[in-house]
Amino acid sequence: AFKLTVAACKAEGVELALAPLLDGPRVETHHTFSLPQLKVALQGAAAGLPVVMSHALGMDLSMWDGLAAHLAPNHPVLRFDQRGMGDSSGPLHDFKQITPDIGAAIEAFQNARPGLRRVVIWGLCDAASAALMYWQRSRDPRIAGLCLLNPWVRSEASLAKATVKHYYLDRLKQPEFWKKLLSGRVAGAA
Repeated sequence: AFKLTVAACKAEGVELALAPLLDGPRVETHHTFSLPQLKVALQGAAAGLPVVMSHALGMDLSMWDGLAAHLAPNHPVLRFDQRGMGDSSGPLHDFKQITPDIGAAIEAFQNARPGLRRVVIWGLCDAASAALMYWQRSRDPRIAGLCLLNPWVRSEASLAKATVKHYYLDRLKQPEFWKKLLSGRVAGAA
């Protein structure tokens, strides 16, 4: 309809001054062809290091609206809803199971921008941890870098350290512990 209107106006000698409907970078949204289908939003410059943005659990791609608009003049940006969140299909999964969504988002980005070769993944909280796991599992050569905000980093050593710091040190401050210890009611293995 738009092309017909422009052609009709041109035939009548009326020249239209075309302008974007909205200020700022254009945002294209669609769903991937992969299953589950992921909602993606693509915007930004044709050149520059591309950025893939993954949101925190319980959020959707709109959490990155402001940052994506800020990056868009100099970088192509793709935001996506993880499966089961926002407008993406499929059941909700925890961060340990969304690494395929990251690969599907990069694939969608490459389909939309065929010249795209490498991306930076920007993830928040559990999405940051998922990005780490995606890289560790795949060693995907398309990954140029990771920007990780508040990832879940847990190991046996960090768990033990937190237990000592927050449980045992607090326990030493409790009079009940000292009474129990001095009365001989604390087991030798404890």
